[in-house]
Amino acid sequence: MRVVVRAACAMAEHGWSFADDDPSVGATRGGVTGVPAVMWGPSIVGYGELHYVYESGREGDMPRVGFSPRGASTSLYGLFGHPGTDELLAQLGKHRRAVSCLYVNKLAEVDLCVLRELVTLGWAASAAP
Repeated sequence: MRVVVRAACAMAEHGWSFADDDPSVGATRGGVTGVPAVMWGPSIVGYGELHYVYESGREGDMPRVGFSPRGASTSLYGLFGHPGTDELLAQLGKHRRAVSCLYVNKLAEVDLCVLRELVTLGWAASAAP
């Protein structure tokens, strides 16, 4: 329970939410995932769980979608690399991409409807077959 409470505090502080039942007005107001947020380590707020295995045999778990409020920007996880994301990213607004995450400086600089579509697509694409 402590982990869920910490996640709720982090979301409320930064105005982000991907869950249907979260009352905060966030990037995906109204929710997408339908599951509660959980802290993954000290700074990542994640939704759902995805198990991965690399060709090398290394494996682990990560949230299906998530975010981490950091100093200058917020890191978003699980939102690209799926069919259709390149078109949405072109419409998103000001952002930066890295190997596995998307960086947004301020919510006011992105189209929240497009961000919601990215979360929806990332959530659906990471579902177990």
